[in-house]
Amino acid sequence: MGKIKWVKKRDGRIVPFEKEKITEAIFKAAKSVGGENRYLAEDLAEAVTLYLEKNFQDKIPSVEEIQDIVERVLIKTGHAKTAKAYILYRQKRANVRKVREGIKPEELIERERERINLIRDIKISVKRSDDVLTEWNKERIIEALLRETGISRNIAEIIVSEVEEEVITSKLKVLTSSIIRELVNAKLIQYGFEEERRKHARLGIPLYDVSNFFKSFPGTPDELSLKFGRHIKKEYALSEVFSSDVVLSHFKGEIFLHSLEEIDKFFSVEIHSELKEEERKYFDNYCCFVIFKPDGSVSSEKFMKNKEEIVEAFTGFKNKNIQISFDLPLPEGKEFIFEILKKRPVEIELGKEKERENLTIQKITLNLEKVENKEKVMDLVKKGFEEKEAFIDKILREDIKNFFKRFERKFELEVIGEDEEIFKKMGSFDGEVKINLNTEIENFQRYFPFLENSNVKVKSRIEKGKEVFLKEIKDRFIARVNLL
Repeated sequence: MGKIKWVKKRDGRIVPFEKEKITEAIFKAAKSVGGENRYLAEDLAEAVTLYLEKNFQDKIPSVEEIQDIVERVLIKTGHAKTAKAYILYRQKRANVRKVREGIKPEELIERERERINLIRDIKISVKRSDDVLTEWNKERIIEALLRETGISRNIAEIIVSEVEEEVITSKLKVLTSSIIRELVNAKLIQYGFEEERRKHARLGIPLYDVSNFFKSFPGTPDELSLKFGRHIKKEYALSEVFSSDVVLSHFKGEIFLHSLEEIDKFFSVEIHSELKEEERKYFDNYCCFVIFKPDGSVSSEKFMKNKEEIVEAFTGFKNKNIQISFDLPLPEGKEFIFEILKKRPVEIELGKEKERENLTIQKITLNLEKVENKEKVMDLVKKGFEEKEAFIDKILREDIKNFFKRFERKFELEVIGEDEEIFKKMGSFDGEVKINLNTEIENFQRYFPFLENSNVKVKSRIEKGKEVFLKEIKDRFIARVNLL
């Protein structure tokens, strides 16, 4: 008696035979009627396998034939309840396959005849999202499903027919458009249309959370409205702008996608010339942050001549969206940093070259301690950058894009943690990606070898009392000083 090695799938493919799948199917049916003995399920699967080996020595069994044998074995061995559950499961799966092919199952056709008569006698009202009260309209729901998901009309009609049946059974007299959307989405999940469900999803905030915001939000009503709007933008970014694998990495903490609440803006713009009033509206409205470097840099000579004036201007500036920065040559520019530290902490970025005026499309932080797959994570970072750029280019008006053409486009990757293997992979990024290795000031010198790459910088917050680590730097660098 030969071993069963292959199975013929419904689509004609030949795949390896797996007894474990039979065990799982039997155990799942048994659990649905209160069974808990997995060992019994394994014994029954073994009986099915022996039957197959005896009766299919010269041919490959199909999935349907195997399922028929499972039913027969369950009935003959006295497991009638499990057999019934298994039969119902097969029938349900068959209906799912029919629906996915746009074919109405027989029982749905029969029930639809009864439902048509019922819907004439029952008045169901729908509160639409535009505050209009209308009567139940099956065709309007079908059209919305077609428009939003691109699903075939046959499938849309089947799904909405089942939703209509549930609405009648519920005996609800008034529905909201959001309830109808939830019912439709549940059916899309049931039949395996996950991508279509995603497209049909509704963005928003749970009622419970909104109630709590009204009770406890410390700001003004306008600020609360802004918070709600930012929440929806973030939800949209995670649902529509970035692909599921990038979003999963974000939720795992491997990467962090910055400024999702302002997904329709560039992350930052760096300006070296004077901020002109007529240009401010573009920077304020279309960039999350503005990095302003007066005169591009501060020389040691200029600092010595205007020491008090420069320090006062630098330390006294306060604007949450505008960051003032200076480029200083090291080691001779240390005195300027020491003067600043007397008044407030700063952020230092060390690199080999000065930055030109540039426009950062997106910033992503990479947390090396959380990374599970080193081979894949850099591809996810690149993918995240590409998806944000594609989105911003799709939604912005041509006059906005034309205004920002003068700036060199960049992406920013901030790296937290140490991993030489991943550091080496960063060499695959071209000059469009600015890489900041974020560490403690005490560790700066360990990162110096990576600064030979012109698009890599090492970055750290520094406060008064930590000057000693700057004093130790002897190599020539450009130090960017950012106000915190």
